[in-house]
Amino acid sequence: MGREFDEYTFTEETEIEIEGGSLTLEEADWLRENGLLHIVGHKTQSGEITNAEFDASKLARIAFEYDLLDSVASSVEVDVLEAFRTASENVMTTRQLTEATGRPKSSVSRALGKLTEKGKIVKIQDGVYRR
Repeated sequence: MGREFDEYTFTEETEIEIEGGSLTLEEADWLRENGLLHIVGHKTQSGEITNAEFDASKLARIAFEYDLLDSVASSVEVDVLEAFRTASENVMTTRQLTEATGRPKSSVSRALGKLTEKGKIVKIQDGVYRR
């Protein structure tokens, strides 16, 4: 069954072609790790992707979660999650997050507590968190 978005309908058979775009390796890795991107074909010499599949329903869910989070979370919480999203590792310390966000340590610590309560991150030990 398709989902309607404004004047568009997406179904299992919907194909979307994107031309002239590019992703960084980190972005492509993040998309693959989150089940949004499946590489179907690429040019072996250059590594350029020539055919990929996106999971539109997962993409829509993530977009909805980010939109919802942006409306109910503090800006520090959003900055902390963005720091995790753009980091090469999914484990970070309070100090790393303070440096990545440019926020005071007390604000980051408070945001980490709230994000842990909401189930968005996991506290591994004092001062160490995983997304």
